[in-house]
Amino acid sequence: MLERMDDFFTARINGYDEHMKSNIEGASLFYKFTAALLPAGENAKVLDLGCGTGLAG
Repeated sequence: MLERMDDFFTARINGYDEHMKSNIEGASLFYKFTAALLPAGENAKVLDLGCGTGLAG
């Protein structure tokens, strides 16, 4: 039986970002660069198109 997608990510959320940073070259820099581009103002909105867990890195 296939695992539900939300269950898949819920089971892996605690290690996902660390896994990405340690297994994909440049991921740590990319996380910081991307975070710096996000709007910081009150009521700012961002459209998340499947960008991982959503945790800041």
